[in-house]
Amino acid sequence: MKYGCAVAFAITILCLFYCLVRTKESKKKIAVVGRRVLVVAMISVASNLVQMFSNNEVVYNITYSIFFVSLDWLLYNVLCFTIEYTGFSIIKYVRSKAVWFVLAADSISLLLNPILGHAYTCVQVLTVQNELYYSFISKLPYYIHLGISYILVVLTILCLIVKIACSPQIYRRKYWVILIFLMFIVTGDAVHLIFKTVIDVSILGFAFAGIAVYYYSIVYVSNDLLNRLFSVVVGGLGDGILLFDMDGQCIYANSTGRKMIEVSESASVEEVDEVCGEWLFRNELSRQEDFLYEWTKGKKSQAQHIKVSLQHLQDQKQRHVGYIMRFQDWTVQANEFYREHQLATRDHLTKVYNKSYFLKRAGEYIRQNNEGEFLLVCSDIKNFKLINDVFGMETGDALLVKLAGEIRRRAVHGEIYGRLGNDRFGILLHKKYFSTSEITQWQQNHIYLDDDIRYPIHLYLGVYEVGDGGVPVSVMCERALMAIETIKGGYHQKVAYYDDLLRDSALREQELSAELLEALKEEQIKIYLQPQVVSDGSVPGAEVLVRWEHPERGLLMPSSFVEMFERNGMIAKLDQYVWEQACRQLQKWERCGHGDIYLSVNISPKDFYYLDIYKIFTELIGKYKIAPSNLKLEITETTVMENLEEQLALIKRLRAAGFIVEMDDFGSGYSSLNMLKDICVDVLKIDMAFLKKGEDEERGRNILCTIIELSNKLDMPVIMEGVETKEQVQFLTEMGCHIFQGFYFAKPMSVSQFEKTYVMNSYRL
Repeated sequence: MKYGCAVAFAITILCLFYCLVRTKESKKKIAVVGRRVLVVAMISVASNLVQMFSNNEVVYNITYSIFFVSLDWLLYNVLCFTIEYTGFSIIKYVRSKAVWFVLAADSISLLLNPILGHAYTCVQVLTVQNELYYSFISKLPYYIHLGISYILVVLTILCLIVKIACSPQIYRRKYWVILIFLMFIVTGDAVHLIFKTVIDVSILGFAFAGIAVYYYSIVYVSNDLLNRLFSVVVGGLGDGILLFDMDGQCIYANSTGRKMIEVSESASVEEVDEVCGEWLFRNELSRQEDFLYEWTKGKKSQAQHIKVSLQHLQDQKQRHVGYIMRFQDWTVQANEFYREHQLATRDHLTKVYNKSYFLKRAGEYIRQNNEGEFLLVCSDIKNFKLINDVFGMETGDALLVKLAGEIRRRAVHGEIYGRLGNDRFGILLHKKYFSTSEITQWQQNHIYLDDDIRYPIHLYLGVYEVGDGGVPVSVMCERALMAIETIKGGYHQKVAYYDDLLRDSALREQELSAELLEALKEEQIKIYLQPQVVSDGSVPGAEVLVRWEHPERGLLMPSSFVEMFERNGMIAKLDQYVWEQACRQLQKWERCGHGDIYLSVNISPKDFYYLDIYKIFTELIGKYKIAPSNLKLEITETTVMENLEEQLALIKRLRAAGFIVEMDDFGSGYSSLNMLKDICVDVLKIDMAFLKKGEDEERGRNILCTIIELSNKLDMPVIMEGVETKEQVQFLTEMGCHIFQGFYFAKPMSVSQFEKTYVMNSYRL
């Protein structure tokens, strides 16, 4: 029996030591108290273990003293642990100096007993098996020690009982276990003292008590508490949660998860598991691997967007222990993302792709299908600005929406299409689906402004055949639109292809654009003058034109570069250069005594977007000290109409500064007569192209005669351009026009030739 108990005591010490090591890994405050309990318990058990194998009275005396002292401090630390464990606020009283003094006095008394023998005396006792062991005879100091011990025990038990009575059911277990082990130790010790047993079996309870202290203070968390907290937290989530064990059986499903897979609240987890398996099968998903799946539930108009994820769970040794399936409703986020995506990628009016996204998508599609034959088709509505001005912006917008709808309706082969800006659309489609004849027929039968307004719409199409996938889509669009420019203005041809001639022209334009700045710096751009002649034969001035004396290409006429610079915006730099050359020439004539000659310069429509016209011209006349009336400013009718109020204000400021403003190309627009009452210019310039021979030439002459008569009444002189014959001069003079410009009088000439002919010799016709 002795050896069996010795083994049990040794195991108890090992258990206590293991728990002590594990508590050192914890930083909890209660773990510190728990470690003291475990250390003192190990001392108590060890002292009893020594007693078993010693027949020496002195050793018995010393080990008894150590045991009794350790029992004092063990019970004290158990009380401290219980107070910390239960959360009572009386710990400051237990740790008072008075308590420590009592325990210290009792400990000193017990440790002196082997010398003084005042607390107890050891006596030899013979067992039934004739085994010799030592017992002790108690004296008063021992009973004082025993009283202190039981006071500590009673306080500990009271703390636990009160805590058990006040705690919810899910917390009581951890207090009950400590109380039971404590009662076992106390009861066993009482039996040992009363019946003078050979071995104090209550010592074995120290192992279980130590393990309980370690487990319930460091490791234990109530499963009931966890389950309830889990149910509350997970059950209240907007996400659906389904939990499965390692065998794939469903063990939990919250209400949201049940709704997602359409299972009732009352359904068992077995039913949930069955429905979930069917759902996975329908959507071709497996439980074997983690996944993230986007599920759209319901009809398109009321679709619910759900993110479904499956995640396998592993323990610390990477062993599979189960998995969790989550259903997240992200309908709001999906709709918001779709809205933001629409704003970023769609044209706000027509709802087709905007320009930037169309270029991106078309480029991606071409790269992904690099072996396909594609066409990039761009559209342009003839006189769209006229439609806006005559019928209103709302009608123009409605036309764009209608056209976008037609493109969308006809795009049945996966074409990519979008609005490039203003009235232009772009379409990327397979070559085999494009038919010029079908497009022409479609336009003739379907494209009208409105059901109530049977105004026919003429749609031009420019086609670029995609050959080199490395060409940016933006460049493809530019080339398709360039093809449109070759047919723009006509009524019969609706489709134009970008070809080698256009490519060569584009390359040539690129080269000239790159050379312009150098040309301006080297003064390759020369101003030419075309005289303006009065009916009495005098030449009061001239219109300033330009020629490019290119070092390699020779003399370039304006038709080969001006329109190009107007398209790319470089016309502003060219015009500023021409204006300054004109001012410099006027200054030269002023100094030579010819300050009565004027020069008329053109202002391009694009100049109004890029330049501060008023500031530039007022600074020029100040810089060269010339009369503003000698620098006449020509603007076009269409320029004024693009922003009527702003341009009228500008014209008023220029005239107030002393400039003479001329309206060029009068009669080429669509509201000229109506404009005469609003636009206060000084001179009207009318091109002879106004009288091109047609079905009723006489009617044209009558209209021209009316315009000249109106302008004279408004004190607004008329200059006729493009005069080529004597007969034209005669009938124009009869109509009341007295200023002419054209080949009949002189072609544009260099400044030196103009000076020699008209300035120095005071030439008159």
